[in-house]
Amino acid sequence: MISVSGSGDTPIRIRTSGEPEKPAILLIHGYSQHSLCWKPVFDRLSDDFFLVAPDLRGHGESGKPLDKSAYDNARVWAEDVAAIIDQMNLKNPILVGWSMGGWVAQDYLRHFGGDALQGLVLIGTSLTTGKLMPPEAIAARQGREDVAARGMYSVDQAENLHATLKFVRACTQHPVADDAFALTVGFNMLCPPHARHACRTRSEDYRSTTVAYEGPVWLVWGEADQMATPPMRQQAIDCLPAAQTTIYPDCGHTPFVEYPDLFARNLAEFAGARGRPDAAAIPDPQSVRPAG
Repeated sequence: MISVSGSGDTPIRIRTSGEPEKPAILLIHGYSQHSLCWKPVFDRLSDDFFLVAPDLRGHGESGKPLDKSAYDNARVWAEDVAAIIDQMNLKNPILVGWSMGGWVAQDYLRHFGGDALQGLVLIGTSLTTGKLMPPEAIAARQGREDVAARGMYSVDQAENLHATLKFVRACTQHPVADDAFALTVGFNMLCPPHARHACRTRSEDYRSTTVAYEGPVWLVWGEADQMATPPMRQQAIDCLPAAQTTIYPDCGHTPFVEYPDLFARNLAEFAGARGRPDAAAIPDPQSVRPAG
């Protein structure tokens, strides 16, 4: 792990794999997650790419400021991503954002533009957040206790842990191996309640920002995703009709976990086609079953 100084001098800890001379892929994890979530990608693409995965502020080994203003606005997240790119001297990385990490990627686009990027990948994320999401998405998310996961804001550790267990289970369409599930719950619990609440309750509209990005875009979804619901998916597809889109069947919120081999191949192909979005060959996953 290495560190960079993020917005407000918040230390951002970063996991890397591969040779720095290789093409860079910057992987931004989701809400309450950790750089360790990207292990399936690290295991498959480290020979061909320089993989860079930070723990976002408030998460994992990174700094956890107490003030809400350290989390509730686009600029701090944008400045963290810019600091990673600048201080690590990343040359035209592919920027990958999963779930809340997709919001962070779009925070970066809003404040710094896309000139430093070779491409953008948004996994199970949305172009609007909080109160600005499609009303149908808000209702669907709030109507499920495991997705709304309000107990994850609690300082009561029993309530918090039970809510986290339900949230982690809801991220995949099918149960994952016991060890992987336990690890995921463990690193989710490293994100404290104050950071969780401030991260998840902001409202942003990224549509004009993301539409203005001129590089290649790949939109990735699980067909059965309960976190990023169909109205969120359709909004993104409608706003970005030129983007490559892949919907993995029988898959939840984590295609890179549920389809690790196929996702890694798809990401490598998209990265290899950077600068030529019409040549980003994304195979049809319809006949492929998810990992057990």
